[in-house]
Amino acid sequence: MKITRDMSILEALKISKNSAAVVKKYDLFCPSCKGAAEDTVQIVAVNRGIDLETLLAELNKSNPRQS
Repeated sequence: MKITRDMSILEALKISKNSAAVVKKYDLFCPSCKGAAEDTVQIVAVNRGIDLETLLAELNKSNPRQS
């Protein structure tokens, strides 16, 4: 399954445990933060000033089962 801009960070992590390295690289995950479960990858990228396409590419590259 492909990680998309409309998924939450938690959804991305559920798709591929390897996504954790990308999330950690950008310091995006805070288990106690409400946004980790509610904010989309796109919202997180915009709020943090991260290029969305780069983030998506890295998340999907980390996903060996991407279809």
